[in-house]
Amino acid sequence: LREPEHDTEKASIAKFFKDQLEGFRQLNKTNQIRSQTILLVGTGLFMVMASQVLNDALGVEIGFEPYQFGLIAAGMYLLASLSSQLVPIINVKITGIGILVLSTLFISITFIVSPLLGFVTGALALSIRWSMQSIFDGATSIIVNQNIESKFRATTISTLTLIKNIPYAFAAYFLGSVMENANVRSFNLWVGLSLLAVLTVTYIHERSTRTS
Repeated sequence: LREPEHDTEKASIAKFFKDQLEGFRQLNKTNQIRSQTILLVGTGLFMVMASQVLNDALGVEIGFEPYQFGLIAAGMYLLASLSSQLVPIINVKITGIGILVLSTLFISITFIVSPLLGFVTGALALSIRWSMQSIFDGATSIIVNQNIESKFRATTISTLTLIKNIPYAFAAYFLGSVMENANVRSFNLWVGLSLLAVLTVTYIHERSTRTS
């Protein structure tokens, strides 16, 4: 028997930065890919905020008890998992960019209607948001797979995730402070309007780059 060869490449800080630099190069290698990266990062920032704090904060504000929200969250994760399986089917008719734009639009609507939500409608809105976030992630993978060579995809996705998370890491304290001193529903409304504005600007820029 022959012992299989081992991967001798070791993890290091230098390799981490080298990989992130390569991922950044891949995300900017053409004007079209750069414009799509701006769209992915601009909208993705809001997805990070939603999954890290806004979804849970809105659930508490609506009036869910911890055990109730735990059960609802389990159902939402299951629904999100099922929704993600629809992405390849939808992609037959709609491009990855189209899926991303539509899912972001639905998510922004769930933010904007937050001041109007009650117990049942709040659970419905959060379910839609979670499902659309899952579809958004699937669309992101489609866009990356279409633009990036297979040997660079894992690195590029890692870099994209890092870029989306860095602003949240710096703003997390500020977000918590704002929501503690302001109405969570109103804050969600302004997040939704901001997301809609970012989506509009970045999508128009992506389309103009695609057609130029």
